[in-house]
Amino acid sequence: MKVYLAVLDGCNINWIKNANTPFLDHLSNRGVSTLSCRAVFPTATYTGHTSIITGAYPDEHGIVGNQFFDREAQQPRNFDFYDPNIHLEAVTIFEEAGSAGLDTAAIAEPVTKGAKHIVSKNYVQSFPVPTQNSIVLEESIKLIKREEPDLIIANFPAVDSIGENYGPESKETIKILENVDATLRTIFEEYESQGQEVCMIVSADHGMTDGEKQIQLNKLFKEKKLDATALPSHRTCHVYVHSPEQKQKIHEFLSGIKGILEVMGTERISELRFLHPRSGDLVVTAEKGYELGDIKIKGSHGGLTEDEMKVPLIISQDGLVTSSELENASILNIVKVIKHALCL
Repeated sequence: MKVYLAVLDGCNINWIKNANTPFLDHLSNRGVSTLSCRAVFPTATYTGHTSIITGAYPDEHGIVGNQFFDREAQQPRNFDFYDPNIHLEAVTIFEEAGSAGLDTAAIAEPVTKGAKHIVSKNYVQSFPVPTQNSIVLEESIKLIKREEPDLIIANFPAVDSIGENYGPESKETIKILENVDATLRTIFEEYESQGQEVCMIVSADHGMTDGEKQIQLNKLFKEKKLDATALPSHRTCHVYVHSPEQKQKIHEFLSGIKGILEVMGTERISELRFLHPRSGDLVVTAEKGYELGDIKIKGSHGGLTEDEMKVPLIISQDGLVTSSELENASILNIVKVIKHALCL
């Protein structure tokens, strides 16, 4: 059996509820599904995708956000411009499958360690957002026909882009989900036409919520002459304190900013399973409606709200998860489902 995992980047579960998605409905009816699958915190792209392909929390795999401050080099590392695979500390499903002699592929995936065939995220996102699903479709068809990989993990980045640009309540988000639905049907039918049985899994790295109000922490630090660097992953931000004697002062300052939901210290960071040498000395998360990044957007993620933490999980084959596992589903379980389907 082949496995095709579609990651609908940033997919809010309400979009699936409200969109006309007959193919996703079909997959759910023939297999199992839930709209209460849990993402990991912070609900950021690189963190979520890494947890999906490793089955590990951020404190284990080391990708604690979309960026971090490299304390040794004394400079920020933004994974949009810096390879996250270099810092990955957990084994990926690509590596496990490859070690078992299986062929693997990644399409538009931000984390690809161990994948044999790679269509880069940068390549797919070099096309206009409305056409990116078509590029994922085209590359999927090519791989299914030519390479017949046992496992394909395909990211659909346009879902996230539409949500961020138009907002989580927009009609455009419904439209992009309906487009994805048609795309996945075509991919499924291609497997059938090639005589390949496939288990199709559909999930997301995180959800989406409002984020129109902006808080620029680095600008505020500069104004207050506070010696710290803020490196946000949208609605959650690692704060690196460069003068330890200012840590308490910075904590108090952050706690007084309107729109800040929580200022986390070591104990809370550990509780949420993303305490790592790359983590900030403090971590800030925002109230609903606030964005901590430098770019003004309408939809955002990274935080702890249900809209961000709940994602879909649809598995086209029954028998790969127990009812208890489905009821308590997390994106960490996806690796186990893939291994079961591939008999690993």
